[in-house]
Amino acid sequence: MPKIKNVSDAIDQATSKNTWPTVEPAADGRGVFVVLRHEGQSVGFHLVPVGTQAGGWSMVTFAIQALDATVSMTSRTIRALPIGGLLTEARRAAGNRADRSAAKAFVKLARPSDARLAAFLADRRGGTERTDKDYAGLALEYALLLDAGERTPVKALAARFGGMAGTWGNRIAEARRRGVLTPSKSGQAGGGLTEKALRLLGWSEGENQV
Repeated sequence: MPKIKNVSDAIDQATSKNTWPTVEPAADGRGVFVVLRHEGQSVGFHLVPVGTQAGGWSMVTFAIQALDATVSMTSRTIRALPIGGLLTEARRAAGNRADRSAAKAFVKLARPSDARLAAFLADRRGGTERTDKDYAGLALEYALLLDAGERTPVKALAARFGGMAGTWGNRIAEARRRGVLTPSKSGQAGGGLTEKALRLLGWSEGENQV
């Protein structure tokens, strides 16, 4: 069996076998690839363990591919996906089928969220200005929290990564101002990734895979 190096390989293998969900170890030993089927699409996740408890898996990246090769994926299709629910299902599959003893070796891996939010977690004294791509990463973290059912995502960001909730709230407002997070009702949490954010994160419209 060929070794799985990335999410694209995992999706191709699941599609060729016509089997979902599939859970395969990454070729470099860093976590697993989980592929699910959702409404005519293969949705693949690269997950790394961040603890030894059930559900202790963090997403590195994900990809989507239409099962019908003639169908193109669009930004609207991507935004309509229930990523939070699919991610929960992928984590459950990884926890049920992956070798938990092997997972312990990766407990100290940096969380992918830390990488996406690096520009907001580092000491900025004398540093460079944050870019639109930095804010797109923040918008993704915020959108994932919303999709997972978090009612106070700004407070969740502060609790998880440190700092004041007001500071994170200002950052979310700046993400909206930069056009990487859609508007929400005044005083309410909400919004999702814009087409600009999708482009900055490397997910371009009109391609079969994201």
